[in-house]
Amino acid sequence: MPPPREIWILRHAEAASTGPEGDASRPLTRGGRSRAEEVGRALAKRGLHPARVLTSPYLRARDTAALVASASARGVEVEEDGRLEPGGDPEGLAREALEEGPLPALLVGHNPDLGDLVLSLSGAPVAMRKGMLVRLAMEGRRGRIVEVL
Repeated sequence: MPPPREIWILRHAEAASTGPEGDASRPLTRGGRSRAEEVGRALAKRGLHPARVLTSPYLRARDTAALVASASARGVEVEEDGRLEPGGDPEGLAREALEEGPLPALLVGHNPDLGDLVLSLSGAPVAMRKGMLVRLAMEGRRGRIVEVL
């Protein structure tokens, strides 16, 4: 049996309440940076490395993605995609990433969009906390939650 196709959904870590140029420029807090690094180390410790990292262009998501990737991704570049912005189309991006590989793909974005994405892919409602990662193993068009970090 072939290995399951996985997609990983990560809500950005904790960010400052304001940014110098509005919402899109909100930086991570010290605790947010620490949490993103912790997620990356936890993945690496399990021998898990994303093959592709896609992120919202918002600063807090980009920085979360970069910190996780630097700890776990073995040289994988972080790619920005507007579909991960608040109110975007993360499901369309997730379906595309699953079809076009490489996998596992890590998607970094915002709530409530990511909670809705996990529900749509798995049928399971998950309250996506800041800095929370959900690993989904996809079997056809339906996924099952493998791990929550």
